[in-house]
Amino acid sequence: MGDHNSGRLEALLAFFIKKFPDAYREFTEVNPEIKPTNFDTDSPASPDCPKSNPCDMDCSPIGSEAETDSTPSSSDAEEENDGFKPVLTKSGKRKAAKSLKAPPPTKKPLTPAAAGAAARAPADTPVSAPTGLPGSAPKTFTKYPPPLYIRTNKSWNSISSLLNDKKIKYVSARNAQAGIKVTAATPNDHRALSAMLRLQKLEYHTYALPEERRLTVVIKGLPAEIPIDEIKEDLKSQNLPVLEVHRMHKPNKKPFDMVLVPLSLTREGKEIFNIASVCQLFGLTIEPPLNRLAPGQCHS
Repeated sequence: MGDHNSGRLEALLAFFIKKFPDAYREFTEVNPEIKPTNFDTDSPASPDCPKSNPCDMDCSPIGSEAETDSTPSSSDAEEENDGFKPVLTKSGKRKAAKSLKAPPPTKKPLTPAAAGAAARAPADTPVSAPTGLPGSAPKTFTKYPPPLYIRTNKSWNSISSLLNDKKIKYVSARNAQAGIKVTAATPNDHRALSAMLRLQKLEYHTYALPEERRLTVVIKGLPAEIPIDEIKEDLKSQNLPVLEVHRMHKPNKKPFDMVLVPLSLTREGKEIFNIASVCQLFGLTIEPPLNRLAPGQCHS
């Protein structure tokens, strides 16, 4: 340690002699007992002192607080970095780039109506901001009746003139593989168009309107002696949307112990499969109608 410090002092002295030669010459003239010393700054001052430029050396006082504070200890560096260099993965790089590019989301100001609703709402009720521009109505889609396909050799001009005379409105009419596809504007126009085509004896086909679709069931086990009016009243008393009740017959007109019941195709109508009795008779069989070719379910 002493050799190292003496080497540093010799290097520091050589630096001052080279930097201020006039001052060193006056110092030796005033103090002749001190012999001039020649230092070779290109060679190390001592075996323990490495070759270095005196200007690059730390000239702070040895053992001073400046030296101890300016050089951090290795233990502090290890505690600060934990001995590891952070490495970013590809996903981390993408996230960092995205965070730099994407600006922070800004909250849209509430409209006066939404602000008033938020003020009137309880504290526990979340209030969502209205979507879309203020005053803009949400988009609504009109559901039209099922189309009619007219299969005829008659020209469309004559058919369209009949529609105009009857004031039957339609949305579109175009040629299709099954015929001329005509879409009525309303269910009433759909019914009027069907009636006109039947009156003109024009061949066509279509589908039933949603409100006119039916659920048809067959109830087996009801004696022929029970009038159908009593069966209908009993079914309606069970909150079933019954439309009609028909007694089923054999080909020789002899009645069966079963009836055909059309109902509205609703959730209440489907409850007919869950009823326990009809006219206080239990053990009945309720099922959809079979093929018309079957002789057991002919009705009039």
